[in-house]
Amino acid sequence: MLKKVDYITLTPPSFFIGVRKIIFRGRNTTGDVSVVLYEESKTSPVLFGIEDARKVYRKYALYKDQWYLNSEGLSADDVAAVLKDREHRTNLKLEAVRVSAAGAKTTREPIASEIQRAVWQRDKGTCVKCGIQSRLHLDHIIPVSRGGSNSVANIQILCSNCNLKKGTLIGG
Repeated sequence: MLKKVDYITLTPPSFFIGVRKIIFRGRNTTGDVSVVLYEESKTSPVLFGIEDARKVYRKYALYKDQWYLNSEGLSADDVAAVLKDREHRTNLKLEAVRVSAAGAKTTREPIASEIQRAVWQRDKGTCVKCGIQSRLHLDHIIPVSRGGSNSVANIQILCSNCNLKKGTLIGG
């Protein structure tokens, strides 16, 4: 969907023209980014189409000084949503690691029915890994034993096979 890439960089802004050149794989200048667009990319994704040396046209997004291959042609709003979700999941993992490292004991509380309904609606009653609609389980993305909570953001639907494969690992 969105893959972080490190083969695209920008030159420092030109003093007279006010643009940054796009450098593709360290040698091919493929276009310009105005200072206005560059400043905009610090708060919201900016989309670009870039043609490489082999004349292959691909879509990219620049957001917070990082380039992403936008292989599915997502809109700027969708790019922002995906990256925000990734950041949220990373923060959940970090929180779990900190709790685990601190040796805090966690207690397992039942998942509230309104949380179960919200997760069911969000995941459309299917396993988020394989899409199957039978033998479904509610799974903690970050296990309770590692500091995970019973929040909608930390629970997903997995089928029994995918849930067994995941075990107590952190993540989807």
